[in-house]
Formats: sequence, C-alpha cells, structure tokens
Amino acid sequence: MNANLAIICDPNKFSARLQHRFVKRPHPAYPYHCAWLVGDRMFDMNWLFREISADEYASRNVFVFEAPAAIGIDYLRNMVGKRHYGTLDVALYPILTPLGFNAPGTHCAEAINDDLWFHGYRTPWIPYGAPPDPSDMLWWGFEQLRRVM
Repeated sequence: MNANLAIICDPNKFSARLQHRFVKRPHPAYPYHCAWLVGDRMFDMNWLFREISADEYASRNVFVFEAPAAIGIDYLRNMVGKRHYGTLDVALYPILTPLGFNAPGTHCAEAINDDLWFHGYRTPWIPYGAPPDPSDMLWWGFEQLRRVM
C-alpha cells in the first residue's frame, strides 16, 4: 500500500498562525504540518520521524493528495527514528528561505520533499536548497496533485 500526502491545517493553532504570517504564499486554510498517510497510520516529523495513528489529527482539517511517487509503508517504517527535526530551519525560516539556505535537520515538508526526490519525482524544491513549507505544499497539492480526501 502506498502513502498519500496529508497536509494538516488549523487556523486556531499558534504555529499555523505564525507560519501564515511568514510564508511567501500563505494559504487561507492555515496549513502547519505535512505527513504521509497510509491507511490509518501517519508518518511525520516530530523531534524524530515517527509513526502515529491518523487519529492524532482527527480534530484538524486534513487535505489528502495522491502522492506522485510510490512511497511504501516499508520504506516509511524503515525511516522511523532516523531523521532529526530541523529546529534551525523552522526558527530561522524568515531569514534562511529568501537566501536559499537549508539548515541541518529536517522539518515536515522537507521530509516529504526528500522522500519524493528519493523516489524519483522532481518537485519544485531541490534537496539541500530552501525547503518548502506546509503552505507551499498545500498550494502545490491543489495545483499539481489529485486530491483524494
């Protein structure tokens, strides 16, 4: 079973409002997080890449898109615990992104982007360049991918 791209939104969440203020192209749904969705399981970045129940985001508005590359559950389970969160990328987003820099570590949209590149799909954001944010991913999903939920 292959993963779908899930973008989590909540205009009431502080991190969503903060991101909305600083992204280049804010989305009115207030996206703040990205994950892979496989059945009732989600794979996302916390302090480490993790596997959780999709119920963790049941109270949020979640947009789900068909992934443009085959990302399997075995690959995702193998990545659990092997990625570390990109705190500097997030904290310094307003400074690093316009300069095209990518700090060490991985944040949620960056993990999705890296997985797609690793599986042969070329997104608009090159690895090691300025990574996408959840708003970028949601706009891209609506413009380029097939929505499944």
